Amino acid sequence: MATQGNNGPRILFILGSKSDRDKVGPALELVNRVGVEYDTAVISAHRDLPELMEMMEIIPTTAVKVVIAVAGMAAALPGIVAAGLKGKGILVIGVPLSSSVHPDGLDALFSITQVPAGLPLVCAGVDAAGVINATLAALEVMVMTGDCEQNLLLEEYSRRKEEKPVVWPDSIPRPNMDEKKGN
Repeated sequence: MATQGNNGPRILFILGSKSDRDKVGPALELVNRVGVEYDTAVISAHRDLPELMEMMEIIPTTAVKVVIAVAGMAAALPGIVAAGLKGKGILVIGVPLSSSVHPDGLDALFSITQVPAGLPLVCAGVDAAGVINATLAALEVMVMTGDCEQNLLLEEYSRRKEEKPVVWPDSIPRPNMDEKKGN
């Protein structure tokens, strides 16, 4: 994050714990596939608050446009990041994670979604799917700002659809989708 100005990572993933890396891994692969620069940090909002606040001062001087803050349990990290970057033109997306204590991740979900009014924080779904959706949203922002080629993102969406194709039942006639698109 020492990079200044327009050069350097556009997306910053901040993880509340090293143990969160497994859930973020597929999203990092996604960003690599579309060629957008990113960086990761591991910093706890509870244990490392002075360092986190220092990071919030530095981020606006970098090329970062979206921060994806990933945390479980009390999940204070996304709210603190959003508060620290408020008014700086940087989108903050919080992703709640499940934990061994709360396997459904509801505690983290409530923590992120129930921040006070006036705090610009967006919340994605829980766990790996939430991190992927947050990353796709960040990449949409990158297309809008010219930091990601639209065709690369569209190719990624197509690739993801091919991984999970529609399975049509044999008992129901399938409409000709090519004809429908032409109408």
